[in-house]
Amino acid sequence: MVSLSCLDEENDDRVLEGAGMVMSTSENDEDEGQEDDLEDEPQFIRITNILGYSINYAEDEECVVSFFSTFLYLIGGCRPMYIETGHARYILGVPSKKYRREFRAFFKFHRIVQSVVSSAIRSPECQYRDFLKEFLTIDILGTPPNEQDLWDSVRFI
Repeated sequence: MVSLSCLDEENDDRVLEGAGMVMSTSENDEDEGQEDDLEDEPQFIRITNILGYSINYAEDEECVVSFFSTFLYLIGGCRPMYIETGHARYILGVPSKKYRREFRAFFKFHRIVQSVVSSAIRSPECQYRDFLKEFLTIDILGTPPNEQDLWDSVRFI
């Protein structure tokens, strides 16, 4: 297993693959209902060529996560991280137990940068102590960050 951070490196010879449970979802209200003929049950797929990933750093709405059986459902207006292929974008939910540590190491810094940037946009006059108080309450795959995580993420901003 490799980190998604390898997508940041220049290497045309690599092919990154993934597998997991997926469900169809609309990205905006205009597309709602166009997938009525598609399966609404989670399906296991294997993705054979991951080209990149994306995250909207300007928006920081907490994802409300609901588990039903072994499947993940994202509720509300959260803007999660996506992986991209030549054919689709896939929302990254909760990683498998085997991949969780690798993914958390990769995702943690992106989530922290998202928190900093979105906070600066939302409250440009916010004092550091007030930001830190809120920052220490966010959830990053089941673990809250600490102040050192914030300073370690400065190089990504």
